[in-house]
Amino acid sequence: MASSAFDFDWLVIGSGFGGSVSALRLAEKGYRVAVIERGRRYRDEDLPKSTWQFGKYFWAPALGLKGIMRMRLFRHVFTPSQIAVGGGSVVYGGVLYRAKPEFFDDAQWRSLGRWDQLLKPHYDTAEHMLGVKTVPFESVNQQLIRSMARHFGTEDTFTRAPTGVYFGEPGKSVKDPYFEGEGPDRTGCTRCGACLVGCRVGAVNSLVKNYLWFAEKRGVQVLAEREVVDVTPLGAPDGSQGYRVTTQRPGAWFARDRRTFSARRGFCRRHTRHERTAGQLQARWLATADQ
Repeated sequence: MASSAFDFDWLVIGSGFGGSVSALRLAEKGYRVAVIERGRRYRDEDLPKSTWQFGKYFWAPALGLKGIMRMRLFRHVFTPSQIAVGGGSVVYGGVLYRAKPEFFDDAQWRSLGRWDQLLKPHYDTAEHMLGVKTVPFESVNQQLIRSMARHFGTEDTFTRAPTGVYFGEPGKSVKDPYFEGEGPDRTGCTRCGACLVGCRVGAVNSLVKNYLWFAEKRGVQVLAEREVVDVTPLGAPDGSQGYRVTTQRPGAWFARDRRTFSARRGFCRRHTRHERTAGQLQARWLATADQ
């Protein structure tokens, strides 16, 4: 049940896969939802043409770079993550595998249930939403991999990847082919190979073309270019009376434009920067799945 005592019933931090799915499903239940995303909203044609377009590709807001790729340094390695409305779906090549049977049969959780059967309907739903289809053609790279597998006697293990890409007529735009015309137009994959800098063609089924698309049609507000710096329980320390969430413009040195929102509940996939340093978040933020 929605409540007018707060700015929103639910605040979702991050517009990637977990955040977008949660936003849509909560909106379908009648809640007032907002999604806070520190990255920009990109149109397909505005995505970088190459990694040399630093301002569009790299995320280093303190240096004025607010692109789609964040490189995080650990002790021995850099790891990439995506920063934009749509999160990791903006630049990920669309590859969407199901977990292998060995995963479901792991000793850590196999006694809790038949996970392959329990999760199958949710895999089906997610694959429908993301437009998953096996790559319908064989590329030069695939031919090389198949040749190598044949050399080692393992050609029977070669398979083409399931991907969330529209493989229509290359370069031709058509009315939404997935949701009976209710979604955005799609353009057939041109096999340009630019998946990993962002699909400028409009073939990759990123979240802004499915989960977020329908979430916004149901009234979900996406607050782009807002970084969460503090989450504090309102009243009771366990968060039962709601939360105050403080945001600012990412990378701002002076005009930070701080804004505060209130919500009954929230969903956050990662800790906020302020939480790690000040320990303000004292209650659990709840997550929802596509079910």
